[in-house]
Amino acid sequence: MLKNYLKVLLRSIVKNKAFSTINILGLAVGLTCTALILMWVQDELSYDTFHQNSERIFRVVENQYYGDGDAFTTQQTPAPLSAALKNDFPEIEQSTRVLFTYNKLLFDYQGKRLYESTGLYVDPDFLSMFSFPLQSGQADVALKEPNSILLTSEYAEKYFGNEDPIGKTIRVDDKHDLVVTGVFKPIPKQSHIQFDFIIPAERMRLDVPDEFTRWGNNWLRTYILIKPGVDYKSVNDKMAGVIKKHNEGSKTELFLQPMTEIYLRTDFNRTPPKINYVYTLGAIALLILMIACINFTNLSTARSIKRSREVGLRKVVGAARLQLIRQFLSESIFLAILSMVVALLLIEMLLPFFNDLTAKQLGLRLFESNTGLLLLVMVIFTGVVSGLYPAFVLSGYQPILVLKGTFQKSSQGVWLRKSLVAIQFTLSIALMICSGIIFKQLDYMQNKNLGYDKNYLVRIPMRGETAKTYDNFKHRLLQNSRVVNVTASNQPITSFGTNTWDVSWPGRKDDERVLTTVTAIDYDYIETMGMTMVQGRTFSKNFPTDSVNVIINEKAVEKMNLKDPLTAQLTFWDQTGAIVGVVKDFNYQSVHSEIIPLVFIYRPEWLRSAFVKIRSDEIAATVKEIEETWQSVNPSNPFEFSFVDEEIDALYRAEQRLSRIYSSFTILAVFISCLGLFGLASFSTEQRTKEIGVRKVLGASISGIVTMLATEFVKIVLLANLIAWPIAYFLMKRWLQDFAFRIDMEVVTFIMAGVGAIAIAVLTVSYQAIKAATANPVDSLKYE
Repeated sequence: MLKNYLKVLLRSIVKNKAFSTINILGLAVGLTCTALILMWVQDELSYDTFHQNSERIFRVVENQYYGDGDAFTTQQTPAPLSAALKNDFPEIEQSTRVLFTYNKLLFDYQGKRLYESTGLYVDPDFLSMFSFPLQSGQADVALKEPNSILLTSEYAEKYFGNEDPIGKTIRVDDKHDLVVTGVFKPIPKQSHIQFDFIIPAERMRLDVPDEFTRWGNNWLRTYILIKPGVDYKSVNDKMAGVIKKHNEGSKTELFLQPMTEIYLRTDFNRTPPKINYVYTLGAIALLILMIACINFTNLSTARSIKRSREVGLRKVVGAARLQLIRQFLSESIFLAILSMVVALLLIEMLLPFFNDLTAKQLGLRLFESNTGLLLLVMVIFTGVVSGLYPAFVLSGYQPILVLKGTFQKSSQGVWLRKSLVAIQFTLSIALMICSGIIFKQLDYMQNKNLGYDKNYLVRIPMRGETAKTYDNFKHRLLQNSRVVNVTASNQPITSFGTNTWDVSWPGRKDDERVLTTVTAIDYDYIETMGMTMVQGRTFSKNFPTDSVNVIINEKAVEKMNLKDPLTAQLTFWDQTGAIVGVVKDFNYQSVHSEIIPLVFIYRPEWLRSAFVKIRSDEIAATVKEIEETWQSVNPSNPFEFSFVDEEIDALYRAEQRLSRIYSSFTILAVFISCLGLFGLASFSTEQRTKEIGVRKVLGASISGIVTMLATEFVKIVLLANLIAWPIAYFLMKRWLQDFAFRIDMEVVTFIMAGVGAIAIAVLTVSYQAIKAATANPVDSLKYE
């Protein structure tokens, strides 16, 4: 029987090539889009799951409370915390401190001198807590000595080539000789902890012993491994007040964050967290799948209605209803499976482009992941759903009604097709609106006026002893006619990160605290950066007291409620300085985060990044001259530089990729809808061929016939707009609330999506309508 069903289906496909192609291709494209997005989502959700103890590893996080009760959440913790937790809590099996080397270290091996940045300072428990296996060396002793270093296999080859690196010595920062005690296997990409080398935290403690005893200084991360069977929530409750116990007067509370949640919620003050993008793309995948399924169901139903006389004849010759149900369901499932085969081919073809778009290395591993199972479930579900209507409704009609064609003209069949088209276009229009708003929001974030001029600004890190040569370096650069100005600060402008609660101001209440960023700058910093002073002045050599004076931003004035800031003084870190200026608020971090109070201080001994403003012409030649000047001042230190605008762009690289992903899949969703509309227009026109012929004989114009046929679908799209607009508005209003800086939703976005959908519908239908309207009415009237 199945062989007979298959034979009938193949005959139907051959007889209706265009219709069948549209049906199969529409579902195949939908499955392809859904599968690609699900592969991306699955990769994002798989971060840190490769660790053997991933379910028992937690990061310790702090909630630091403002005076008004608001919490500032940070993963930075005090150095003594790790040992205290391990000693005081029997539920904790192991713990480790992890300090990322934010400042690059100078590596020197046999004259090869390079700055390296992606490193960690960790405790010995690190190697047994996490599943970063060693390629060579012994994990139990590799971090025992403070002058040890472990390298990744890539870095071992970089410095030692084919030599065995174990036991070799690398000189670091011209002051420490570190012995290689281990080499890691390649670090998985799906890890939020990425590194090229590891140094024992004990090495750092020997350099700055006081910092390892202070409970009030948050500067590294703490990870713990709880014992098997322990409920981490009970540990959460017990450890909440540990900071308060060791740091009198602190309002900080601790809590544990599961290891598998860290990547998607790694920055608590980022708005929105990465998980929101996963939800958004997952929702887009669901919408595309729904559009494809509706498209497939609608076309399958239309095609089956065309075969209603076949059903009538089968029932006349004795076919039972159950046989007809099996036939329609098996045909529908077979077509869906055929679509899946096409989808698999499309996925293999598009994967390289998708990987390039997402900056990932995804692969279609059907039997190694859940992707294959999800695809199969989706296909079977789609096949069954699309076959249900013809299977149960057509098979239940009386043969005499079906043979007379009554069902084809019934309101029930027409209502079903129109309803499915309306749902399909409702989803498409909502997706177009949402994607448009998402694109505008991400574009706004990337191109927002940051409050300073990022163009033609070169940043040069000053590491180690090179900071002592800054004055000489600056003096020489200013003699270059291509250099506009030179200044410096202790931090890159994209990542001011030195925060303190220890700030007092006139009128401050005893329990009032304001988290404030403190950054050291050189003279001419504000002018070089193109910032705007709203009150007072910048630092100047003409005022010796500027060594203790401060400049604050508008947010500090607001939070501290300073009525006349230029008459006030700030006290922090046991020193007091007068406020000599107020700078207009600017984004000194990613626009994911809100601007917080900022204090500029003049501390020449702290400067670590030089900024050179250059002219817009002959940029390459100017950079070359800057390098030559650097080498003349620092002959033994490598020259490094970056453009500030490129550093800023790097902050939004993920958003740039997501914006392209949203746009691409929205276009594909609209394409699927157009395929379905084209197929239904063909079906509708074919059903009305005789009517069109009669109308032409009676004098109807081509434009009148086209208008008549198109109007039916335009009404459906207009109804879809009325439904889609409020849905999209509600969803986007909620989505935008998670951004610190956000756009206003404009009605033009909704109008453009609606007009675009109508235009697409008219263009799609017009082809078939014009084709039918221009046909010879004699041929049309010979129909049937």
